[in-house]
Amino acid sequence: MQYLNRTLTRTAAAWLCLAPAIIAAQDKPGSGEFRPVLEHLVPGVRFSVVAEQPDVVTPTGIDVDDAGRVWVVSNHTHFRPDDYVGPEHDEVVVLNPDKSRTVYYAKTDATMDLELGPDGWVYLAERDRILRVRDSDGDGVGDVEQTIAVLETEADYPHNGLAGLTWHVDGQLVFSLGENFSKAWTLTGTDGVIIRGTGEGGIFRCSSDGKNLVRTAVGFWNPFGVCVREDGEMFAAENDPGSRPPCRLLHVVDGGDFGYQRRYGGAAFHPFVGWNGELRGTLPMLNSVAEAPCGAVSLGGGLLIGSWSDNRFDYYDLERSGASFRSTRVPLIRAPELFRPTCIAKADETTFYMADWVWGTYKLHNRGRVWKVEIDPEKADWWKSRTLQPLNEATTLARQLRSGDVSGFATKRLLKLAAGDDAHLADAAVQALSRSDMKWSVDGLPGYSAADRVTLMLARKRLAPEDTKWVQAGLNDSAAAVRFEAIRWLTDRNMEQFADQIERMLTDSEIGFELFEACLAAHNTLRGDPEAGVTDGALLLKTVRSDQTPDEIKAFALRLLGPKQKGLDAGLLCKLLARESEPLVVETIRTIAARGGVEFDDTLSAIASDSQQSATVRTEAVAALALSAKKFESILLKLATDEVHQVRAEALRSLRFSSLHNDVVTKLRNAVGAEHEELLAAIVAGGSLKDGRPDVGDTDAWLRLLDSGPQGDADAGRRIFYHSKVALCANCHRHRGRGNVVGPDLTAVASSGDRRRILRAILEPNRDVDPQFHAQTITLSSGKTFTGIMLRKGGRTSREYYRDSVGREQSFPWAEIESRTDLTTSLMPGGLVHTMTIGELRDLLAFLERGRE
Repeated sequence: MQYLNRTLTRTAAAWLCLAPAIIAAQDKPGSGEFRPVLEHLVPGVRFSVVAEQPDVVTPTGIDVDDAGRVWVVSNHTHFRPDDYVGPEHDEVVVLNPDKSRTVYYAKTDATMDLELGPDGWVYLAERDRILRVRDSDGDGVGDVEQTIAVLETEADYPHNGLAGLTWHVDGQLVFSLGENFSKAWTLTGTDGVIIRGTGEGGIFRCSSDGKNLVRTAVGFWNPFGVCVREDGEMFAAENDPGSRPPCRLLHVVDGGDFGYQRRYGGAAFHPFVGWNGELRGTLPMLNSVAEAPCGAVSLGGGLLIGSWSDNRFDYYDLERSGASFRSTRVPLIRAPELFRPTCIAKADETTFYMADWVWGTYKLHNRGRVWKVEIDPEKADWWKSRTLQPLNEATTLARQLRSGDVSGFATKRLLKLAAGDDAHLADAAVQALSRSDMKWSVDGLPGYSAADRVTLMLARKRLAPEDTKWVQAGLNDSAAAVRFEAIRWLTDRNMEQFADQIERMLTDSEIGFELFEACLAAHNTLRGDPEAGVTDGALLLKTVRSDQTPDEIKAFALRLLGPKQKGLDAGLLCKLLARESEPLVVETIRTIAARGGVEFDDTLSAIASDSQQSATVRTEAVAALALSAKKFESILLKLATDEVHQVRAEALRSLRFSSLHNDVVTKLRNAVGAEHEELLAAIVAGGSLKDGRPDVGDTDAWLRLLDSGPQGDADAGRRIFYHSKVALCANCHRHRGRGNVVGPDLTAVASSGDRRRILRAILEPNRDVDPQFHAQTITLSSGKTFTGIMLRKGGRTSREYYRDSVGREQSFPWAEIESRTDLTTSLMPGGLVHTMTIGELRDLLAFLERGRE
């Protein structure tokens, strides 16, 4: 059997975690016709049914041998109903070319994948073990069973354990492990090698008989779809996005960390979780994948991936870019229902077999299907990369660095590579540093720059994860970035001996906000509640209330508290407003503004008008009055002529949409002169300020325009970022703990060091949208439409969950959703730049560029 050449790209396992999709009326048992209506979106793709119920039901694994026999796992144990009629265990069914069917093996439960191997072995992934079965006497029935790897853990959910079988080009067996509900686990090979972990997922390799077990990569949710190409490149399709959509397509490399840890919970933000390479030492996704992908297989130089929840089948073109790839998705097939791809196998270069669960329900339902998928090269004009691209210089270098061959690489060069923009090459350099025989030690750290000290911390963490001496050195470092990595290190490794230091840091008024978030997450983890992250309302409220907490720390805690947190009442807020700490008073005003309502209107008006208050406090109060601008129009008009420049500007901004009479504007113009002409013109213009401006696509012209005026005011830019009527950035974006998580967190945007790129994102929000922020528009049976970012498809509930444009989570019953449209545009509206004056845009850019406060 030429299993190795033919099964290099065999797919992963079976199922989906937390992601059912629509169940229409006809998508239910007993409703008649079960054949889906497939919509072909491109030419050159042919689907035909090979087998279906009762020969194949609820399939969770598939492969095809040289004789053309299709091997399928019929799952009879996955959420088995009490009244289910069927075999006691899962079946390995063989579909022969003559249409006959035999059962090869029927002794496993929660079987997640099947892969044919050498010497007649059939490899199976159960939730808690990898085994292989062989027919020793030629009667077509497997009678010899050997366990390859055993997973020991208290978790028993059917499909977040072992899965994703495939073969590597070096002959090793590759398999995956899901997030396992963050329960501790041990994985043991046949030679006694033991690997331990919790909720970080992983991809593993071992010999065909279970020896030499190693973990290749970490940081996954549920990488069901695993594919290894003929050139050794490995890819994984993640089955669930948690609270950070979308599902991810990943380029998996040895030693890679893809940023996810289930034990840190499901919040959309956690300082130690990276979903798209946001953290140093973690790798980004290649592209988004439709909800609940379960298998991946190569087509030429690209990939084919099916989606269980979204009833679709897509092609992903891959083009080498640096040490990784760029990827473009091409939708091939979709169906309204009754099409639930689970896994896919490759028969030859253009022929594939796909298993289909049929119904959108986790419970067994005695329905199933196997499709034959044929690609016609003559008609498939969408098939771009028909052959594998040769290795480029960056990929060759990255492979060399990961292999451990670092002879001739000076430490200085490795550090430079680790600081580069190519994430996969930088990661390889960090790995090389972790293994190289360098003449550095913890005592030599002060001799390096802060950026290099961060890199060396990452390298040491990989080499010696329990090295507390390095952690202590990092905690003592003068650079916040180094201290952050030390806190992340000790938290990831649950080093309880540092708990007292973390407690002290939490009350250090010099700590800074990023380190406060890190310490808060570390504190919660070390006390046994890692999922609390930075969202522990009770702890944050206690911190705000405590008389022992420095005001600077109170301000940080207040920023992270939800503005409508129970216990954050008017009395407490009034008490905070009375403090002498400007940062705390400013943060309190922002919280009041985020709460909305009128209970503090008079208080804010009084603060805004109080000349004894600092300009910073007064301007924050004025900005907070913008929501009640009509009510306080007379006060705002008076403040518009205040002697303090910032107060005047903020009052005029708050009057932007107040429909002032021309004579009132004339009086203001006479009072303030030309200094605030832009803001006065904006009051007259009301909405759009587009006239006379460059085209939004001409970033260079905008840069010239911005640079022709005065330097931007970052403090004013912060107020614009959070403003309730102008810019509206915080409606979608989080920045340093405040705002929403509809779009990307912009805290670290300054680290890109690219002013032009930041401006272009404001001018053209739809130009470069990261895949995790692609939205969908759904049409409901009532005729209403909704646009938002899908979070998940309900687990075992019958609802779909979305995040809307202001960060709220909303859900809809499956039965009410008539259709969906995928969007590749941003939820950030185009033309938003034309609601700001040039000065406001200049100030906003200065704020985003400034980085740390």
